[in-house]
Amino acid sequence: MDQTVDGKLETAILRKLYEHPGHEAILVPQMFVPPLMLSNIFRLSGQLKKKGMTTGPDRRMGGWHLKLLEPGIAYCQNNGQVKK
Repeated sequence: MDQTVDGKLETAILRKLYEHPGHEAILVPQMFVPPLMLSNIFRLSGQLKKKGMTTGPDRRMGGWHLKLLEPGIAYCQNNGQVKK
């Protein structure tokens, strides 16, 4: 998988988290089109955590629980990825 694909998937994860109340959610494959494998959600979540944008992935109810942190919220708002 190349960087551009990873970047798009990371943006999709950030967008999903931003759209949920409290900027947190349990991410499952069906939330994405096409569905994103749980192993990829885990891998990308680890990358986002290293960048300081989300908490680390926590396994819950068949998916990965994440919370968007302030740098992630600012990134979404400043880059026009989501509506404010």
